[in-house]
Amino acid sequence: MRFVSTYDAGLDDKRRVTLPADFRAGLKAEGDTQDHVRVWPGDGDWLEGADDRFIAALSQSAEDMAQDDPEAAEAATLAILGGSRKLALDGAGRIVLPEAFVSHAGLGERISFIGLGPYFRIASPEVAGHMAQAARDRTAATKAKIFAMARRKVREGDGQ
Repeated sequence: MRFVSTYDAGLDDKRRVTLPADFRAGLKAEGDTQDHVRVWPGDGDWLEGADDRFIAALSQSAEDMAQDDPEAAEAATLAILGGSRKLALDGAGRIVLPEAFVSHAGLGERISFIGLGPYFRIASPEVAGHMAQAARDRTAATKAKIFAMARRKVREGDGQ
């Protein structure tokens, strides 16, 4: 996992924002020397981003999917790969978001980076909050089962 946690950041009038330090460290993990991220419009009021490793995996997955559903694979490839922009990190770890991306996500002076493991989202703090609440609502029953299983493992001495 390269991108974890949620971070708030300021977006300046030139549309520059500092990529969280943990995200930048994730780009350098495992010997990588990547000095950029790829960002594209998401399916809602957010942007999505990733490193080149995840972009390559997405591309391969689309090729694999094309065998069963070539039209869906092409649409996804067009939306993600064709819609992405390579955003270089400057010396301060900042990227410049394209104006069209800022408009798509309805971004203002404050934004949130939401880590999702191999990729991340950029959204307004309000949208990020709604996404987090929706995720908690959807997973409440599953989390209760996981906690119950963990409690049992601890009682039985297996939870180490």
